[in-house]
Amino acid sequence: MAYFKFDDADQYVTHTPYEAFAQLRKEAPFALHLSAEGSNHSFWLATRYHDIIALSKSPKLFSTIAPLLADPIPKEFRPMYPGLGMIADNLTSFEFEKHGPFRVIINSLLFSGPRLAEMESGVRSICTNVMAKVSKQPQFDFAADVALPIPVDVILGQLLGIPSQDLRAIASRVLTINGMDDPVFRPNQEALLEAAEELFAYGMSILHRLKISPEENLLSEIVHMTTANNIPPEELFMAYWFPLIAGAFDTTASAIAGGIEGLLQFPEQLKLLCDDPGIVPSAVEEMLRWSSPVIYFRRTAMEDTEFKGNPIKKGEKVLLCYASANRDEEVFANPDSFDVKRSPNKHVAFGYGPHFCMGARIASLILRVFLEEFITLLSRLQLDGPIIRTRSVWINRIRTMPVRNRLQTAAA
Repeated sequence: MAYFKFDDADQYVTHTPYEAFAQLRKEAPFALHLSAEGSNHSFWLATRYHDIIALSKSPKLFSTIAPLLADPIPKEFRPMYPGLGMIADNLTSFEFEKHGPFRVIINSLLFSGPRLAEMESGVRSICTNVMAKVSKQPQFDFAADVALPIPVDVILGQLLGIPSQDLRAIASRVLTINGMDDPVFRPNQEALLEAAEELFAYGMSILHRLKISPEENLLSEIVHMTTANNIPPEELFMAYWFPLIAGAFDTTASAIAGGIEGLLQFPEQLKLLCDDPGIVPSAVEEMLRWSSPVIYFRRTAMEDTEFKGNPIKKGEKVLLCYASANRDEEVFANPDSFDVKRSPNKHVAFGYGPHFCMGARIASLILRVFLEEFITLLSRLQLDGPIIRTRSVWINRIRTMPVRNRLQTAAA
């Protein structure tokens, strides 16, 4: 095959390069790649499902100390740039021994059945409010007007307790960081640092406020944990602040928009869903597999080793391509087809192993309620222009998805 530069962000704007991933699975499923930045940079890329599972099962050997291809700011500079330090040092980048205790704490808060049950009515209210607004419009941008505001309001507002007047500003800062390779979100080099420092300062203001006046939200519960193994509140809060504020709403928005793209491309599947709402749970899983909100996460070899006969040196980067794994022909029949009844569907949209996405159950709740509330409206929609994705190798986010409401158009 012609050499494919996996980390060339330009090739992700119009479509995710699934064809290239398929060729890699066939011809070079685990191989060393030269970076688009030049011959002095390289990384190992895993594209097959079972290889990614195997690598994820060895968190001590293949560490998450740097989740993205770009290296984080060195430790000695973090006191000077606390915002960049916040991005570099949190639950997603903790080494295996440190990650475990922090993970147990957040699991007890986030994954509890009572919390999810309490959240559902609020999620449903947010979905119905958004639907009431867009359903009256003959044309709208599904990505910007539906997929993004729902998880912003649910996760930043309802779950974390960010005041409503701050939601859009905070979401904008997150999008600048997560979409750092896209000039739409990062119009200049300084924008990333500015967004990071503003998020850090905002987090510190919330921490200080909650220490004085507890509130009924997840961040307040974290600050006032009494069973946190003597971890200071500041350290506990900062371990979760950036992953919670930046990780959950953006990937959920990507799953909503990407999943609806799949349903609109396969109208017979949308009809099956409309005819039988009982299959919503399996449709949610297919939306996650199909959209693969996170294209890859990085691991770093902590010692000299080998994988599949390939010698890997200490410090070398190993990329786990979830978007490829979720289209692996050896695991998923007809992987490029959207199948609302697909079973089994053991996708890795949320990752695998100790770093399995901590917000997975909340994301699934949002997707389920969203489908239940929007199912009638979805049957009236059709694509009304080109889909534009974020210029990013990491986040599989649809930025623009114009749609037309056939019922409103006919009425006009």
